[in-house]
Formats: sequence, structure tokens, C-alpha cells
Amino acid sequence: MKPKSPEGMPAPELKKPADMNNFYLYLPGGSYRECTGAKGAKERTRVMDAIDQLLAGEFSHLDAAKIYQTIIDASRAVADALNSGRFKNTKGLDQLTKPHIEASDRAREELRPLFEKLIEMGFDPKLLTR
Repeated sequence: MKPKSPEGMPAPELKKPADMNNFYLYLPGGSYRECTGAKGAKERTRVMDAIDQLLAGEFSHLDAAKIYQTIIDASRAVADALNSGRFKNTKGLDQLTKPHIEASDRAREELRPLFEKLIEMGFDPKLLTR
């Protein structure tokens, strides 16, 4: 039997996405928390409320603040490297950015079970990754 969404509709089918894109922005401290008047704010508020409940319970072992900060720091480090103009080829750039990209990827993967739980609860994967 398919899990039901909060509205009682069957949960959407999910093929595991390669990238959870901007899902981390829903975490406490994330920029989506500041967009209360934006289009889709009601849907996003439902997502954030569910995340907060899950982080307080089943996913309390996750350090959401640390995960969020790791992703933000990695993004800034990569952007700074790209904008520096110091690199004549991609080898030097790759060497500098690789540790940051790997740290970000590990942090995002820590979020995957939370992401999948929200989908099981009936949230649309497209909404979670916008």
C-alpha cells in the first residue's frame, strides 16, 4: 500500500534523485525560512514545520546547523576560487575546490534520509528541491 500524503492523496512516486539541489535551504538557518511572503510560502512553511518536527524527533541525531554551514562554506569557497581568476587551467582549480565539493556532498548525503522521509510523508520532491 502506498503511503498517504497529509491531504490523504497517494504519495508521489520517487526515483532517487542524483542531487537534492536546494533542499538544504529548508533547514533551520536556511534562506527559505526568511521568504515568508514569497510565492509558495504556505507550501514551504508546511515543509519547514515537518522538518522541524522530524529534527526534534526521529532525526534528532542530525546536526542540521553544522550540515547547513558545511554546504554554505563549501559553496562560498568554490565561488571564491572560481572568481579569483588565478587559474590558467582546471587542474589547479580542481585541486583547490575538490575538498570543499566532497565536504558538501557528504553533508548533503546526511540529509538524504530526512529528504526521503518527507517524500514518504507525501511532500512533492520538486517542491523539496526547488
